[in-house]
Amino acid sequence: MYNMIKLWKTGDLEVAFFKEEKTDIVSMAVLPAGASEKIVPHREGIRDSVAAKSICNTLNFAFPANNLESMFQIKFAGDFSFPQHGPGVDMRNSTTINRFKLKSQEEKGNALISIFESEDNMKIVHTLTRPEGCRYLECKTEFFNGSGTSRRVEMFTSFSMGMISLLHPDDAPESLKLHRYPSFWSSEVKHLEQTFEELNMEISWQSAGVRSQRFGQRSSMVNKEYQPFAAVEDTKHGIIWAAALEAMSPWEMVVSRYCDFVNISGGLPDREFAGWFKDVKPGESLISPVALLTASYGNCNDAARDLLPYQKSEEPQQVMHPTFSDWCTTWGTPAEERLLKIAPVAASLGVKYFQIDAGWFRTDEPGDWTLKKELYPNGYKAFSEALEKYGMKSGLWFEFENLYPQKKSLEETGKADWVLTLDGFPLRAGGAYFLDFRKPEVIAHMTEKVAAFLRDNKVGYIKIDYNAAVPFGVDGESASPAENLQQHAACVRKFHEDLHRLVPGLRIEECSSGGHRLTPGWAKTGEYISCTDAHEGVEIPILAAEALNFCYYDKALVWSTLRPTDDDNRLSYSMCAGMMGQMTLSGDLEQLSAEQLATVKKYVDFYEKIFPELRLKSKLRIDCNSSSRIYPTGRQVMTLESSDELLLIVHFFETDEQRAEFILPAGAWELVDCVKADSQEFTSNTNRVKFTKFAPFSAAALRFRKK
Repeated sequence: MYNMIKLWKTGDLEVAFFKEEKTDIVSMAVLPAGASEKIVPHREGIRDSVAAKSICNTLNFAFPANNLESMFQIKFAGDFSFPQHGPGVDMRNSTTINRFKLKSQEEKGNALISIFESEDNMKIVHTLTRPEGCRYLECKTEFFNGSGTSRRVEMFTSFSMGMISLLHPDDAPESLKLHRYPSFWSSEVKHLEQTFEELNMEISWQSAGVRSQRFGQRSSMVNKEYQPFAAVEDTKHGIIWAAALEAMSPWEMVVSRYCDFVNISGGLPDREFAGWFKDVKPGESLISPVALLTASYGNCNDAARDLLPYQKSEEPQQVMHPTFSDWCTTWGTPAEERLLKIAPVAASLGVKYFQIDAGWFRTDEPGDWTLKKELYPNGYKAFSEALEKYGMKSGLWFEFENLYPQKKSLEETGKADWVLTLDGFPLRAGGAYFLDFRKPEVIAHMTEKVAAFLRDNKVGYIKIDYNAAVPFGVDGESASPAENLQQHAACVRKFHEDLHRLVPGLRIEECSSGGHRLTPGWAKTGEYISCTDAHEGVEIPILAAEALNFCYYDKALVWSTLRPTDDDNRLSYSMCAGMMGQMTLSGDLEQLSAEQLATVKKYVDFYEKIFPELRLKSKLRIDCNSSSRIYPTGRQVMTLESSDELLLIVHFFETDEQRAEFILPAGAWELVDCVKADSQEFTSNTNRVKFTKFAPFSAAALRFRKK
């Protein structure tokens, strides 16, 4: 039996805490406001099913159906694993949990602090905070070792959100779905929606045996394989529970059940999954990464975007302007002569940041970031000042976490003692070694070679790239290579944050081979976040739409690469894709015809009228009927809806259709602005748009105002 011991109401959320009578385990359920009133009595056991009836009647008992799982999860080495076939798939619910009993729960403003203590003076401090005006909770857990014995922690979560779903009296058959986003290079964050039946996560006939989906990332390239996000949807009641991790270092999430209730948890990667453990000595603490939690009525897009305010790092720009990157222009040979021909064209299109990608530095001095004088004969400061005359600030690409010796040996670089090792051997992936940011000499070198260069050369924008990943762990003070990697990652994070202090006014783009740092923590650190390395493929609008679930519109860099061979349809396709975030122009701008530039300017003018409320305080809807990103067919419609405006962007892919009709969200809408390919014809009224003519691989953007 269990009882509700506390209901915390905060903003649009409720958090219910339940205590198991026999074990004193406390479970946490997050609910939308008012949903606690819809909680129904839950069955205590299973005995009347076809499979259970005989054994239960013969032995006169029932299989328990509603066991609680703790609101924090921790396991010490030496303590027993959970017996329900958990080892190998799930380290949750170990006997370590039973050491701790709830001592207090205290509300402090928008925070609720729950403290658990053991008989030998160890503590778990579980903190929930709802930022003012937000629809999500920040969750952190701290373990304090007040005992006289060192504890080896081999599993530790930031959060454990359970009791899904209290609105059902049973195991909610045919009602639950899991939402995740697989993510790989140049194909980031693809929505994957699966029922629990499809996942083979129905409960067993005994309501026993762990069913688990454990996923995460062991390497330092954190948004790879999966986005650090999971959501469980109750389709019968229209509620969705969502959680994300800040994920600036390796991470893990688990969606599991062994009885009626489903649990979502996540935090540090555990020992089974990634070899992680940490020895916490007497008097020391272990603090989890930040997790973000919500529950709402709506869909997965709504729940994911409820978590976005965590990323806010500055007040929004009233008017969005394109940026420019030379990567798809020079492909690594950024000569000043050509770039200064592009500069006035970029300025005429409203560009404010003119960013130079790889190739500007000497490769015979790896890690020193020495300017190639043959590309910039007057020095880089002179180039920055030339851009200032056009009203633009210069930007530069760095990949300072990795070291590429090129034709030199590691020893010849003079930095052999600075790189990460594993088992005493320097770690290398392809041509890259990895600088160890735990070393003060590395930080001093970066401060001199990176921060000072930016400051002395009037650079206002830095693109920080990261194109090779530390596999799973490194040497260090800990016996766990995975824990040493966590410590290194924390030092990398600090240097990124310190760059704002070292170079006042600097704007940072966080990038890792495109979108491999597309996580809440990295998005919060920089003013911009790279969404993908898909530079000019037809998949860009599909990727860009999904990325808006996980980063603010103003931060999400989307490529619009332009060529003199682009016809009107192609220009519409590329420019409308760029409108799905922070537009990044690239390509051969100085070779475009006057007619092409006039077309591009038309799209930029439209883009600059997409104001903050529509960009940042809006509902996202994506309707894409193509399962392929690389060979898309059909069409995609993306809408952003604020309280009084609506942005609709449609991309037509390979299709034989002659007409297309799109129903607008509820309300009466008036078209106020549009840009489209000349091949398209459409009509609109207060609730729908009809395209009566369009070409494959063309696009249009329409802005409506509510009547």
